[in-house]
Amino acid sequence: MRQRLWISTLVVLMCGCSQAGEQEARPDFQGMWSDPPSTAEAQFCFGACTEMGLAYLNGLMDDPANDSRPYTELTAQAERHQLEEYMRPRLTTAALETFPLDPADDPGFLRCEPWGFARQIFAPHQMEIQQYDDRIEMRYGEWDARRTVYLDGRQRPGVSPRA
Repeated sequence: MRQRLWISTLVVLMCGCSQAGEQEARPDFQGMWSDPPSTAEAQFCFGACTEMGLAYLNGLMDDPANDSRPYTELTAQAERHQLEEYMRPRLTTAALETFPLDPADDPGFLRCEPWGFARQIFAPHQMEIQQYDDRIEMRYGEWDARRTVYLDGRQRPGVSPRA
């Protein structure tokens, strides 16, 4: 997860112009990227987690009384604890009216539409990056979704320039 976030952040910053206007060397991101969670903690934190939630999960996993409980049961308990003891108390009244969000309320979910860019970079599927002098093209394994980031200042097709 951190690797994809890091990659996506750097792609946005890839213009690489110095103060003098000279091009700086760009890192090479080209290739196939995939980083499914490899540990229990990484799986728990795949979408989002807090230090409190992670500490609670680790406490559950370290307790010999939980040795016979399935991992999915322990993570569900830790997620509920994180939600109720950490997240919910920090939300505004307006946010609490729709929290937690139900995926069935998402029109895209109901119509089986591809995820947007922000969700795709966190998906556990492969992402291929092709890098050129003027653009970076990303192709996601799920939905075969594609994104192009132009590095030469031009707008993507069909987008009006901002005033």
